[in-house]
Order: sequence, then structure tokens, then C-alpha cells
Amino acid sequence: MDSYLYATDAPSPLELLPVKDDGTPVPGALRLGIAPGSHKHESSIPLTAVVEAMERREHPSKLVHRYTTDGTAIGPEQSGADGGDAGTDTDDEEGGN
Repeated sequence: MDSYLYATDAPSPLELLPVKDDGTPVPGALRLGIAPGSHKHESSIPLTAVVEAMERREHPSKLVHRYTTDGTAIGPEQSGADGGDAGTDTDDEEGGN
């Protein structure tokens, strides 16, 4: 799977798509859509979230499923989604016994 990450002031990738003077797409250029050879716009990630991910040495593409196509966060970060937080609670209970 290929993906494109780019910085822009707008949450839409439409400004990246090259068009001819008549407004039609340039043949062979980046295309959005679901057809073969096209790319799907999965999400728009705010630059601050990208910078924070990079500071954690995490690739920004891992944030794709945390934001909608207009840059809205879907939900809180799931840092303990793998059960790590639950294991910590269990360890605390066991340590107290």
C-alpha cells in the first residue's frame, strides 16, 4: 500500500491535484478516487499531531485512523488499547495483596 503525506494549510488534498486550463485532470498525475491507479484520501492529520508523533519517533502514517478527512479527531489516543493499562491495574492489585 502506498500513501502520501504532505503539509498544507487546508485539510483537503484537492489543491495538490494538477489540472489543465480547462479544469480537467492532467493525464498521468496523482488521482483521487477508488478506481485502479487512484489514491484514497483517508484522513487529514493536523500538523501539531504529526510533529508530536515524530517527536515520539512514530511515523505519522500511524495517525491515519485517528482523524477524519476534514482533520477532526475521531477519539482519544488509544495508547493503552493493547491492554497495557489493564495489565498495570492488575499488577497494582496483585502488588497490594
